Amino acid sequence: MAEDDDSLFDGNNKLESRLTLKDLETVKSFFLTHGEGSDDNFSLTKEEFCNLLGKELNRGSPEEYSDLFDKIDVGKEGTIDWDKFASHLLLEYVEKDDRVKSMQVPQWNEIRLLPSPHKDIIQKIAYLANTNRYIMVSKEGSISNWGAHLDMQKITKISNDSVKPRDVWVTTFCILQNVNKIALSFTSKEILIYDLSTKMELNCQYKVFD
Repeated sequence: MAEDDDSLFDGNNKLESRLTLKDLETVKSFFLTHGEGSDDNFSLTKEEFCNLLGKELNRGSPEEYSDLFDKIDVGKEGTIDWDKFASHLLLEYVEKDDRVKSMQVPQWNEIRLLPSPHKDIIQKIAYLANTNRYIMVSKEGSISNWGAHLDMQKITKISNDSVKPRDVWVTTFCILQNVNKIALSFTSKEILIYDLSTKMELNCQYKVFD
């Protein structure tokens, strides 16, 4: 039988790499019709297995057939069935796939520089799944809204009546997705909760003091 180009494990010289889907169908059929066993769990001895591959597939040497049997028969039971054979090939495929992925170089997009409208350190960035946009909050209390493709839509400066504008210091924030609100914490030991409307307007609804 001539070797096909559609082998399961291309780029590998092991016997397993030269088996095609058609070969597997042939081996499976032989297990189910020529093996000895019960409940459709037929098994083959090493001699039967080597004779099968040599006669039906002709893709390797007797030594390769014997080595393949030994790798499948890890429990040294002297026989293998279709489940053991298929499990061995599946493990080979998974290991090869992992090796290929580990050697692949990520294809990153070109770096895109985004001009920041913020005048101080950006404390946090969050994604709003319900409106498909991003929110950035900086230390001085500026909140910028960005579209899904990182195009800036609006920037708002929040105020806190407890401190002077120059003393506003936001430490972090939390998005409350289920109620469409944002909670901001300040160094003044306060938490302000704003409503995030679809028009991207910020309306302070609650203020919590420590």
